[in-house]
Amino acid sequence: MLSWVNMKKCHQENPENLLKKAGYKLSEPRFLVLSFLKKAHRPLSAQEISGKIKSVNLASVYRSLNIFTELGIVNAEIIGTEKRYCLSGEAHHHIICVKCGRLETVKCTHSFSNIKNFTNIKHQLTLSGLCRKCA
Repeated sequence: MLSWVNMKKCHQENPENLLKKAGYKLSEPRFLVLSFLKKAHRPLSAQEISGKIKSVNLASVYRSLNIFTELGIVNAEIIGTEKRYCLSGEAHHHIICVKCGRLETVKCTHSFSNIKNFTNIKHQLTLSGLCRKCA
């Protein structure tokens, strides 16, 4: 598991370099999944990614996402009832409209430096509410 300090380093380092340092090759499926996630503007499920990249089967998408998650290249979170993935970057959360499903990113301001008896602390938070359009 990566600590938050290491996670911050991941955000600053090229994902391809992280794969190489961890002993993974940038195979064609990994390259295609990573490229697709770099262009995505919202968290996506493995099924959505597989549906858009026809040359990569669902099992390869899952394998790539598992490696990327393990290395801190992507974040995985449950939104609604589905596991979704997005590139790691600045720590953030998502807020989703309960009526129309609109999704936005919210900067994370949580700090865990004052917790003494734990390391490698991770957290997930998905906010919900009504967007301006639906309110």
